[in-house]
Amino acid sequence: EEVLRKQETNSDFIMTFDKTFNNAYSVVAQVGGVHRTNYTKRNYTNVQALVINGLYNVANNAIPNQDESDIIERETNSLFGSLQLGYKGFLFAEVTARNDWSSTLPDGENSYFYTSVSLTGVLTEAFDISGSFLTFAKLRASWAKVGNDADPYLTSQIYQPRNPWNGSTPTFAEDVLLANSSLRNEETTGIELGADLRFLNGRLGLDVTYYDQTSTDQIMQVEISKASGYDKKVINAGEINNQGVEVILSGTPVQLANGFSWDVAVNYSVNRNEVIELAEGLQTIVLQSRRGLSLEARVGQPYGSFYGTAYDRAPDGQIIYEDGIPQVADELQIIGNVVPDWIGGIQNTFSYKGFAVTALVDARMGGDIADESTSTGMQTGIYPVTALGREEGVIGAGVKNIGTAENPNFVPNDVVVPTKSLTRMMSVRSVNEGAIYDASFIKLRQLSVRYSLPSS
Repeated sequence: EEVLRKQETNSDFIMTFDKTFNNAYSVVAQVGGVHRTNYTKRNYTNVQALVINGLYNVANNAIPNQDESDIIERETNSLFGSLQLGYKGFLFAEVTARNDWSSTLPDGENSYFYTSVSLTGVLTEAFDISGSFLTFAKLRASWAKVGNDADPYLTSQIYQPRNPWNGSTPTFAEDVLLANSSLRNEETTGIELGADLRFLNGRLGLDVTYYDQTSTDQIMQVEISKASGYDKKVINAGEINNQGVEVILSGTPVQLANGFSWDVAVNYSVNRNEVIELAEGLQTIVLQSRRGLSLEARVGQPYGSFYGTAYDRAPDGQIIYEDGIPQVADELQIIGNVVPDWIGGIQNTFSYKGFAVTALVDARMGGDIADESTSTGMQTGIYPVTALGREEGVIGAGVKNIGTAENPNFVPNDVVVPTKSLTRMMSVRSVNEGAIYDASFIKLRQLSVRYSLPSS
């Protein structure tokens, strides 16, 4: 049984000045503030064994229940302002500034300031070049610095409630997460360049964005030696760079006089990141680990690399077999990464006399996942593929070396082995690479049918 309560309360004020001078110059200014509080409460009871079968009641417990109760509170105060200057409706410059005070950062060090500058120009208005082909053209450029605070209760050691001893006496234990009393806010600084173009009286549109962002002092929980008495510690970690491109192509290929229309939008984005620097003295941070396989941030590598044991491979990438069994490389290697090569989608909308049918297809190509349950299922033979060749055996796809270690001569593997000998090598327990799977997918994300009632 679980009871959750989440509440966010915002109190804000905003003052705005908006005026145009001489039909050419415009000024829009804003100043304001926000007071935000977040409150989360969770009560949880787990009945581990029943006295009377089929009677699902927290009092029907054969042994003491496992009880948990958590209250999480945070508070943020903010002051902000912005100033936008415009000239004849085609050139705009904007400056923003904001300062936050967060309860989740150390006392006296909980204030952080960030700002942005942007410039936008509507070329078709500035040069009066809009026509039947080029309907609208806008260019934009911006520089921004953004701050972010931490989760609650990361700056000092706290005691966590534990299950009552013998179901009666409440107990508390020190958190296994080592807090950081010098924790700083995260900060991301970046530039963005973009263009918004529309053609053929708006029936075709193209929106392109390039960005380059660098994040510093990221707040992470990294694993440390269990001999310390803790599992992880909280740190501000180095510098990570992200660069990418986002493209949206939209249009109306069909628009008939009888009211039928077909609208389509395609989006595509690609992001490349690199860990530039970590905390002093660190070349890698283990984010998570399991059975020797770890998810890491390594200097010089993309964030989120999988690191562990890998299959030994020939120069052309094929797995090397010995006596029909895949061999394991001598050294640990990077065997995958969680970041996709690209993501995108396509949305089609067909409309006719008040009816509209919309289908959104979503795609993510590249990137990896580590799936221990699937790899264990391969080892224990619960998947249908492990039944192939159970009687006659199987031959693994790859090569074997009929030469020497110094002068290898690789030929196709032709050694038959029992199926279980091969499938157990596809398990994280035997080689970590056996748990790495391609995370690519194409899915129908949403399908909707709508009808709009006529105004009459």
